[in-house]
Amino acid sequence: MIEQIRREHASVSGVRRQFGTGWRTVWEAILPLMKAAPAGVLFKA
Repeated sequence: MIEQIRREHASVSGVRRQFGTGWRTVWEAILPLMKAAPAGVLFKA
């Protein structure tokens, strides 16, 4: 899911629309992955 957001320059809201679910459902799926990722991997400075 994070790769999809990065590749498409999407937002949580955009992914939510694609999956037909609430933003909180998407965010709760992404948050643990973001917390576990090493610094600098998710966002380029």
